[in-house]
Amino acid sequence: MSRFALLLDYSFSAVLKNWKAVLVFFLILILLFFFHFVPFLSFVGQIIVSLIVTQLEVYYGKAFLRAESREELLEFLKNSTVLKVFTENIQVSSGIFFASFIVTTALSLFTFGLLFVTGLIYDFKSVESVENALLYGLVYFLIISTVWLTYLYLVPLGVGYGMSRENFGEAFLGFFRIFTPTFWKKAMSFQYFKLITLGGILLTVFAVLGFVFTITLILSPLGAAVFYLTAVFWGSLCAESYRISFLQPDDGAPIN
Repeated sequence: MSRFALLLDYSFSAVLKNWKAVLVFFLILILLFFFHFVPFLSFVGQIIVSLIVTQLEVYYGKAFLRAESREELLEFLKNSTVLKVFTENIQVSSGIFFASFIVTTALSLFTFGLLFVTGLIYDFKSVESVENALLYGLVYFLIISTVWLTYLYLVPLGVGYGMSRENFGEAFLGFFRIFTPTFWKKAMSFQYFKLITLGGILLTVFAVLGFVFTITLILSPLGAAVFYLTAVFWGSLCAESYRISFLQPDDGAPIN
């Protein structure tokens, strides 16, 4: 079995075999949904959901990184408990979460800051022609798109590296290594590009399905299951991106 096929098999098996954890995840989402009716609690709820999702990614991702066979992964799922799913290696997931939160916040501030500096908000009326306005917007769009797409392209490697660490500090600092030349060089390999491209497409499909199911009240439990699957898939994808970039043997032999 190829590693990518194993990744998909593992993700679906995690939902089926750890259905109790999926149920708890669904109940947590329902509880946090009511937070959205209170402004401050809405923000707190978003933070909690993001942290829980990161915990799922790390819990399953670390197992995928360590496993050398499908049997090992199935044994791991069999021995998983609800408590383990939501608490094991939480120091690592917390480190990755806070590091990514800082970077995402900084990039968001940069996005709005650049919008302010270029005058797209306040000086838009002074643009003399439609052509200049379009050129103005195009330059801004290209700069911001390049920054965000580069960041999103490198994130799996940062998360994968972070989840290979064993404590908060190492995971937190490890994520920031996506800004180093070593990581940029690793991310330029065709194997990494192929993995992230295909994985990104499937991740988008899962996320859209999860959203569609969630907004349909009767299908909301299925939506939660799809989002759970998405978290497992993303965590495993990040683990695999780290493995092929830093740990894969020179012969590139697949692990069955």
